[in-house]
Amino acid sequence: MTHIYIDTNVFLDFYQAARDRMAIFQELLARADCIVVPEQTVREFRRNRAARLSKLADLVKESANKSIYTTAIVHDMPGFKEWETAHAAAKKHAKAIEAQLRNWVKDEASDPVYQQFVTLYSQGTTMSTPSDALAKAQRRKLLGEPPTSPDKHTVGDEIIWETLLALCDDDLIVVSRDHTFLDNESILRSEFEIKDVRCLLAVTDSLGNALDLVGKPSSSIEQAE
Repeated sequence: MTHIYIDTNVFLDFYQAARDRMAIFQELLARADCIVVPEQTVREFRRNRAARLSKLADLVKESANKSIYTTAIVHDMPGFKEWETAHAAAKKHAKAIEAQLRNWVKDEASDPVYQQFVTLYSQGTTMSTPSDALAKAQRRKLLGEPPTSPDKHTVGDEIIWETLLALCDDDLIVVSRDHTFLDNESILRSEFEIKDVRCLLAVTDSLGNALDLVGKPSSSIEQAE
């Protein structure tokens, strides 16, 4: 069976998408048997989701505080008083939305995106980090071999790739928005391939494309993307 690895940044984008990503989770859950989830991906998602939610809460707060441009003559208009009333009500609702987002930061159980993510990785094929993955990842980092995490000190992408190399025994498709994967497909393919055993079929930024390649297309995901 061909497996799909979905990078952490794809899941984190669910917090910022304009379209309904809960529906995409349901589509992925129906295809969970072909999805592999390294332990490092779970760690990265848990660590970074709080930052995404906090940023979203800040944006909600900032947008709610915007005021209408006014002068003395505008201030005396009946419509301005109505706007003030409506604006006060809107700020109250925005404050409630902001509070709920910040609660999700503190309480993973209340975060619907995280709960869908947990369900997906529990139904997919989880991969524990091999005992030698950190040492191999650090060596990869020092050599500058892709995939290389953009941060100078972390080796998250390197650990994920070492885990896939060690534990994935089937053909693989990588879905990522990270250029350390997208720009190095040929290098990653040559490293992953074991003749007559497995190969890296594609590195893509599209879930729809990946599902097409494994013969489990989703029109809902294609439309959302």
